Amino acid sequence: MIIVFDVDGTLVDGNQQDGNCFARAIREVTRIPFQDSDWTKFSEITAKAVVHQIHPHLSPEELETIEEKVAENFHQCLIKTHERNDQSFIPIQGAIELLQTLLDHEDFSVAIAAGDWFKTIHFKLSAAGFSVSDIPMATSSDRYSRAEIIRLAVERADRTIDEAIYVGDGTCDLRATQSLGIPFIGVGHNIHRLEAAGATHLIPHFGGSNFFDILNQIRLKE
Repeated sequence: MIIVFDVDGTLVDGNQQDGNCFARAIREVTRIPFQDSDWTKFSEITAKAVVHQIHPHLSPEELETIEEKVAENFHQCLIKTHERNDQSFIPIQGAIELLQTLLDHEDFSVAIAAGDWFKTIHFKLSAAGFSVSDIPMATSSDRYSRAEIIRLAVERADRTIDEAIYVGDGTCDLRATQSLGIPFIGVGHNIHRLEAAGATHLIPHFGGSNFFDILNQIRLKE
C-alpha cells in the first residue's frame, strides 16, 4: 500500500497566505483581475492548469513563459510572507510524526502529489519543518491534472495506482481520486465540504490514532 499526500491544507497549514500569494502573482504577471476565491470556475485546479485556463488562446510557448513568471513571482511572495511571520506555514497537527511513522513501517510506501509547482511546494514543506528529500514527489511542474500528478507520484515510488490511497483537503482532491478509482482520506479545515461532496473517510488532523483507524477500515473493505 502506498499513501500519497497532498500538501497545502493537508500537510501544511497556510492556505490563506498561499492563496493570497498565488492570486497576487497571477494579477502582477498577467494584469488579469484574480482572487483566490475564484477556484470554482476552473475545470482543473492545479497551478499549471489555472495559468493555462486563464490564457486559453496562447501558444504552448507563450503559456510556458507566463507560467514560469507566475511561479517565480509566487515563490518570492511566499518567501517574503515567511520572513515577515515564520508561523505562516506550519505543519498540520501530527503530520510530521505520521510521515515518519509511515516511512519507518514496512507495510507502507509514501509519496507526495501536489497541485502546486515543485519549487513552491518544496519551500512550504521546508518552512513548515518537513524533510522530504527521500520521498517521491510529483507536482504541477510535471503534469497538468491532479489525477495525473497522483499517478506519476505513485510511479516514482515504484508502486501501482491500485495500491494507492490519496490524502487531501479539497473537493478537487476527491474528484481526482474518483477518476482514478482509489480511496480518499479527507483532512483539514474543510472536511464539512468534503462530506457534502460525498467523502466518507474524514479526520480533522493526524493526531491520535484516527488516521490508522481509517486505514484499517479501508483495508477491510478491499
